Amino acid sequence: MFERLSIPARQAIADAHGVARSAGRTTVSTGDLVAGFLSAEGAVAGDVLRCVSDVDAMVIAAHALPESNSEPGDLLRIVIAGAVGVAAARGTRQVGSTSVLLALVALEPASLVLLLRAIGGDAAEISGAARTADDSSEFTVLPSAGGCVAAEVGADPLVHWFDESD
Repeated sequence: MFERLSIPARQAIADAHGVARSAGRTTVSTGDLVAGFLSAEGAVAGDVLRCVSDVDAMVIAAHALPESNSEPGDLLRIVIAGAVGVAAARGTRQVGSTSVLLALVALEPASLVLLLRAIGGDAAEISGAARTADDSSEFTVLPSAGGCVAAEVGADPLVHWFDESD
């Protein structure tokens, strides 16, 4: 499934793993995913969250969420599977960061409810903003000095390596 993810969506998930590891956890929580969306460069989901809430308050609340046994240990896997479904409903095989955010909001984990309550946020507002956001630019992000470029050709993305020194 990860091959369908945009580069910013993959980066958001990697950042979420980093947040979890730095907190001494082996699984990714809702707060970790939110922090990942906000930190990943080019993630449209981060832009959506910035538009509908106070980022500083959201980051503080995400890090302050209590450990919860109510979240499934495989929350990330469930969210990714849901994101594939969201992308399919949008008529694409490509999974951008807003598809991942929409899947997380649709699951309504208890910790997301706590996070939104702490910042005075609204799941419906986030969901509405994410549904209208266009994350297709995530599939054509060009790195600055060599790297992978994802470019849509037909129905499937192709990944090409380029080197600016050539």
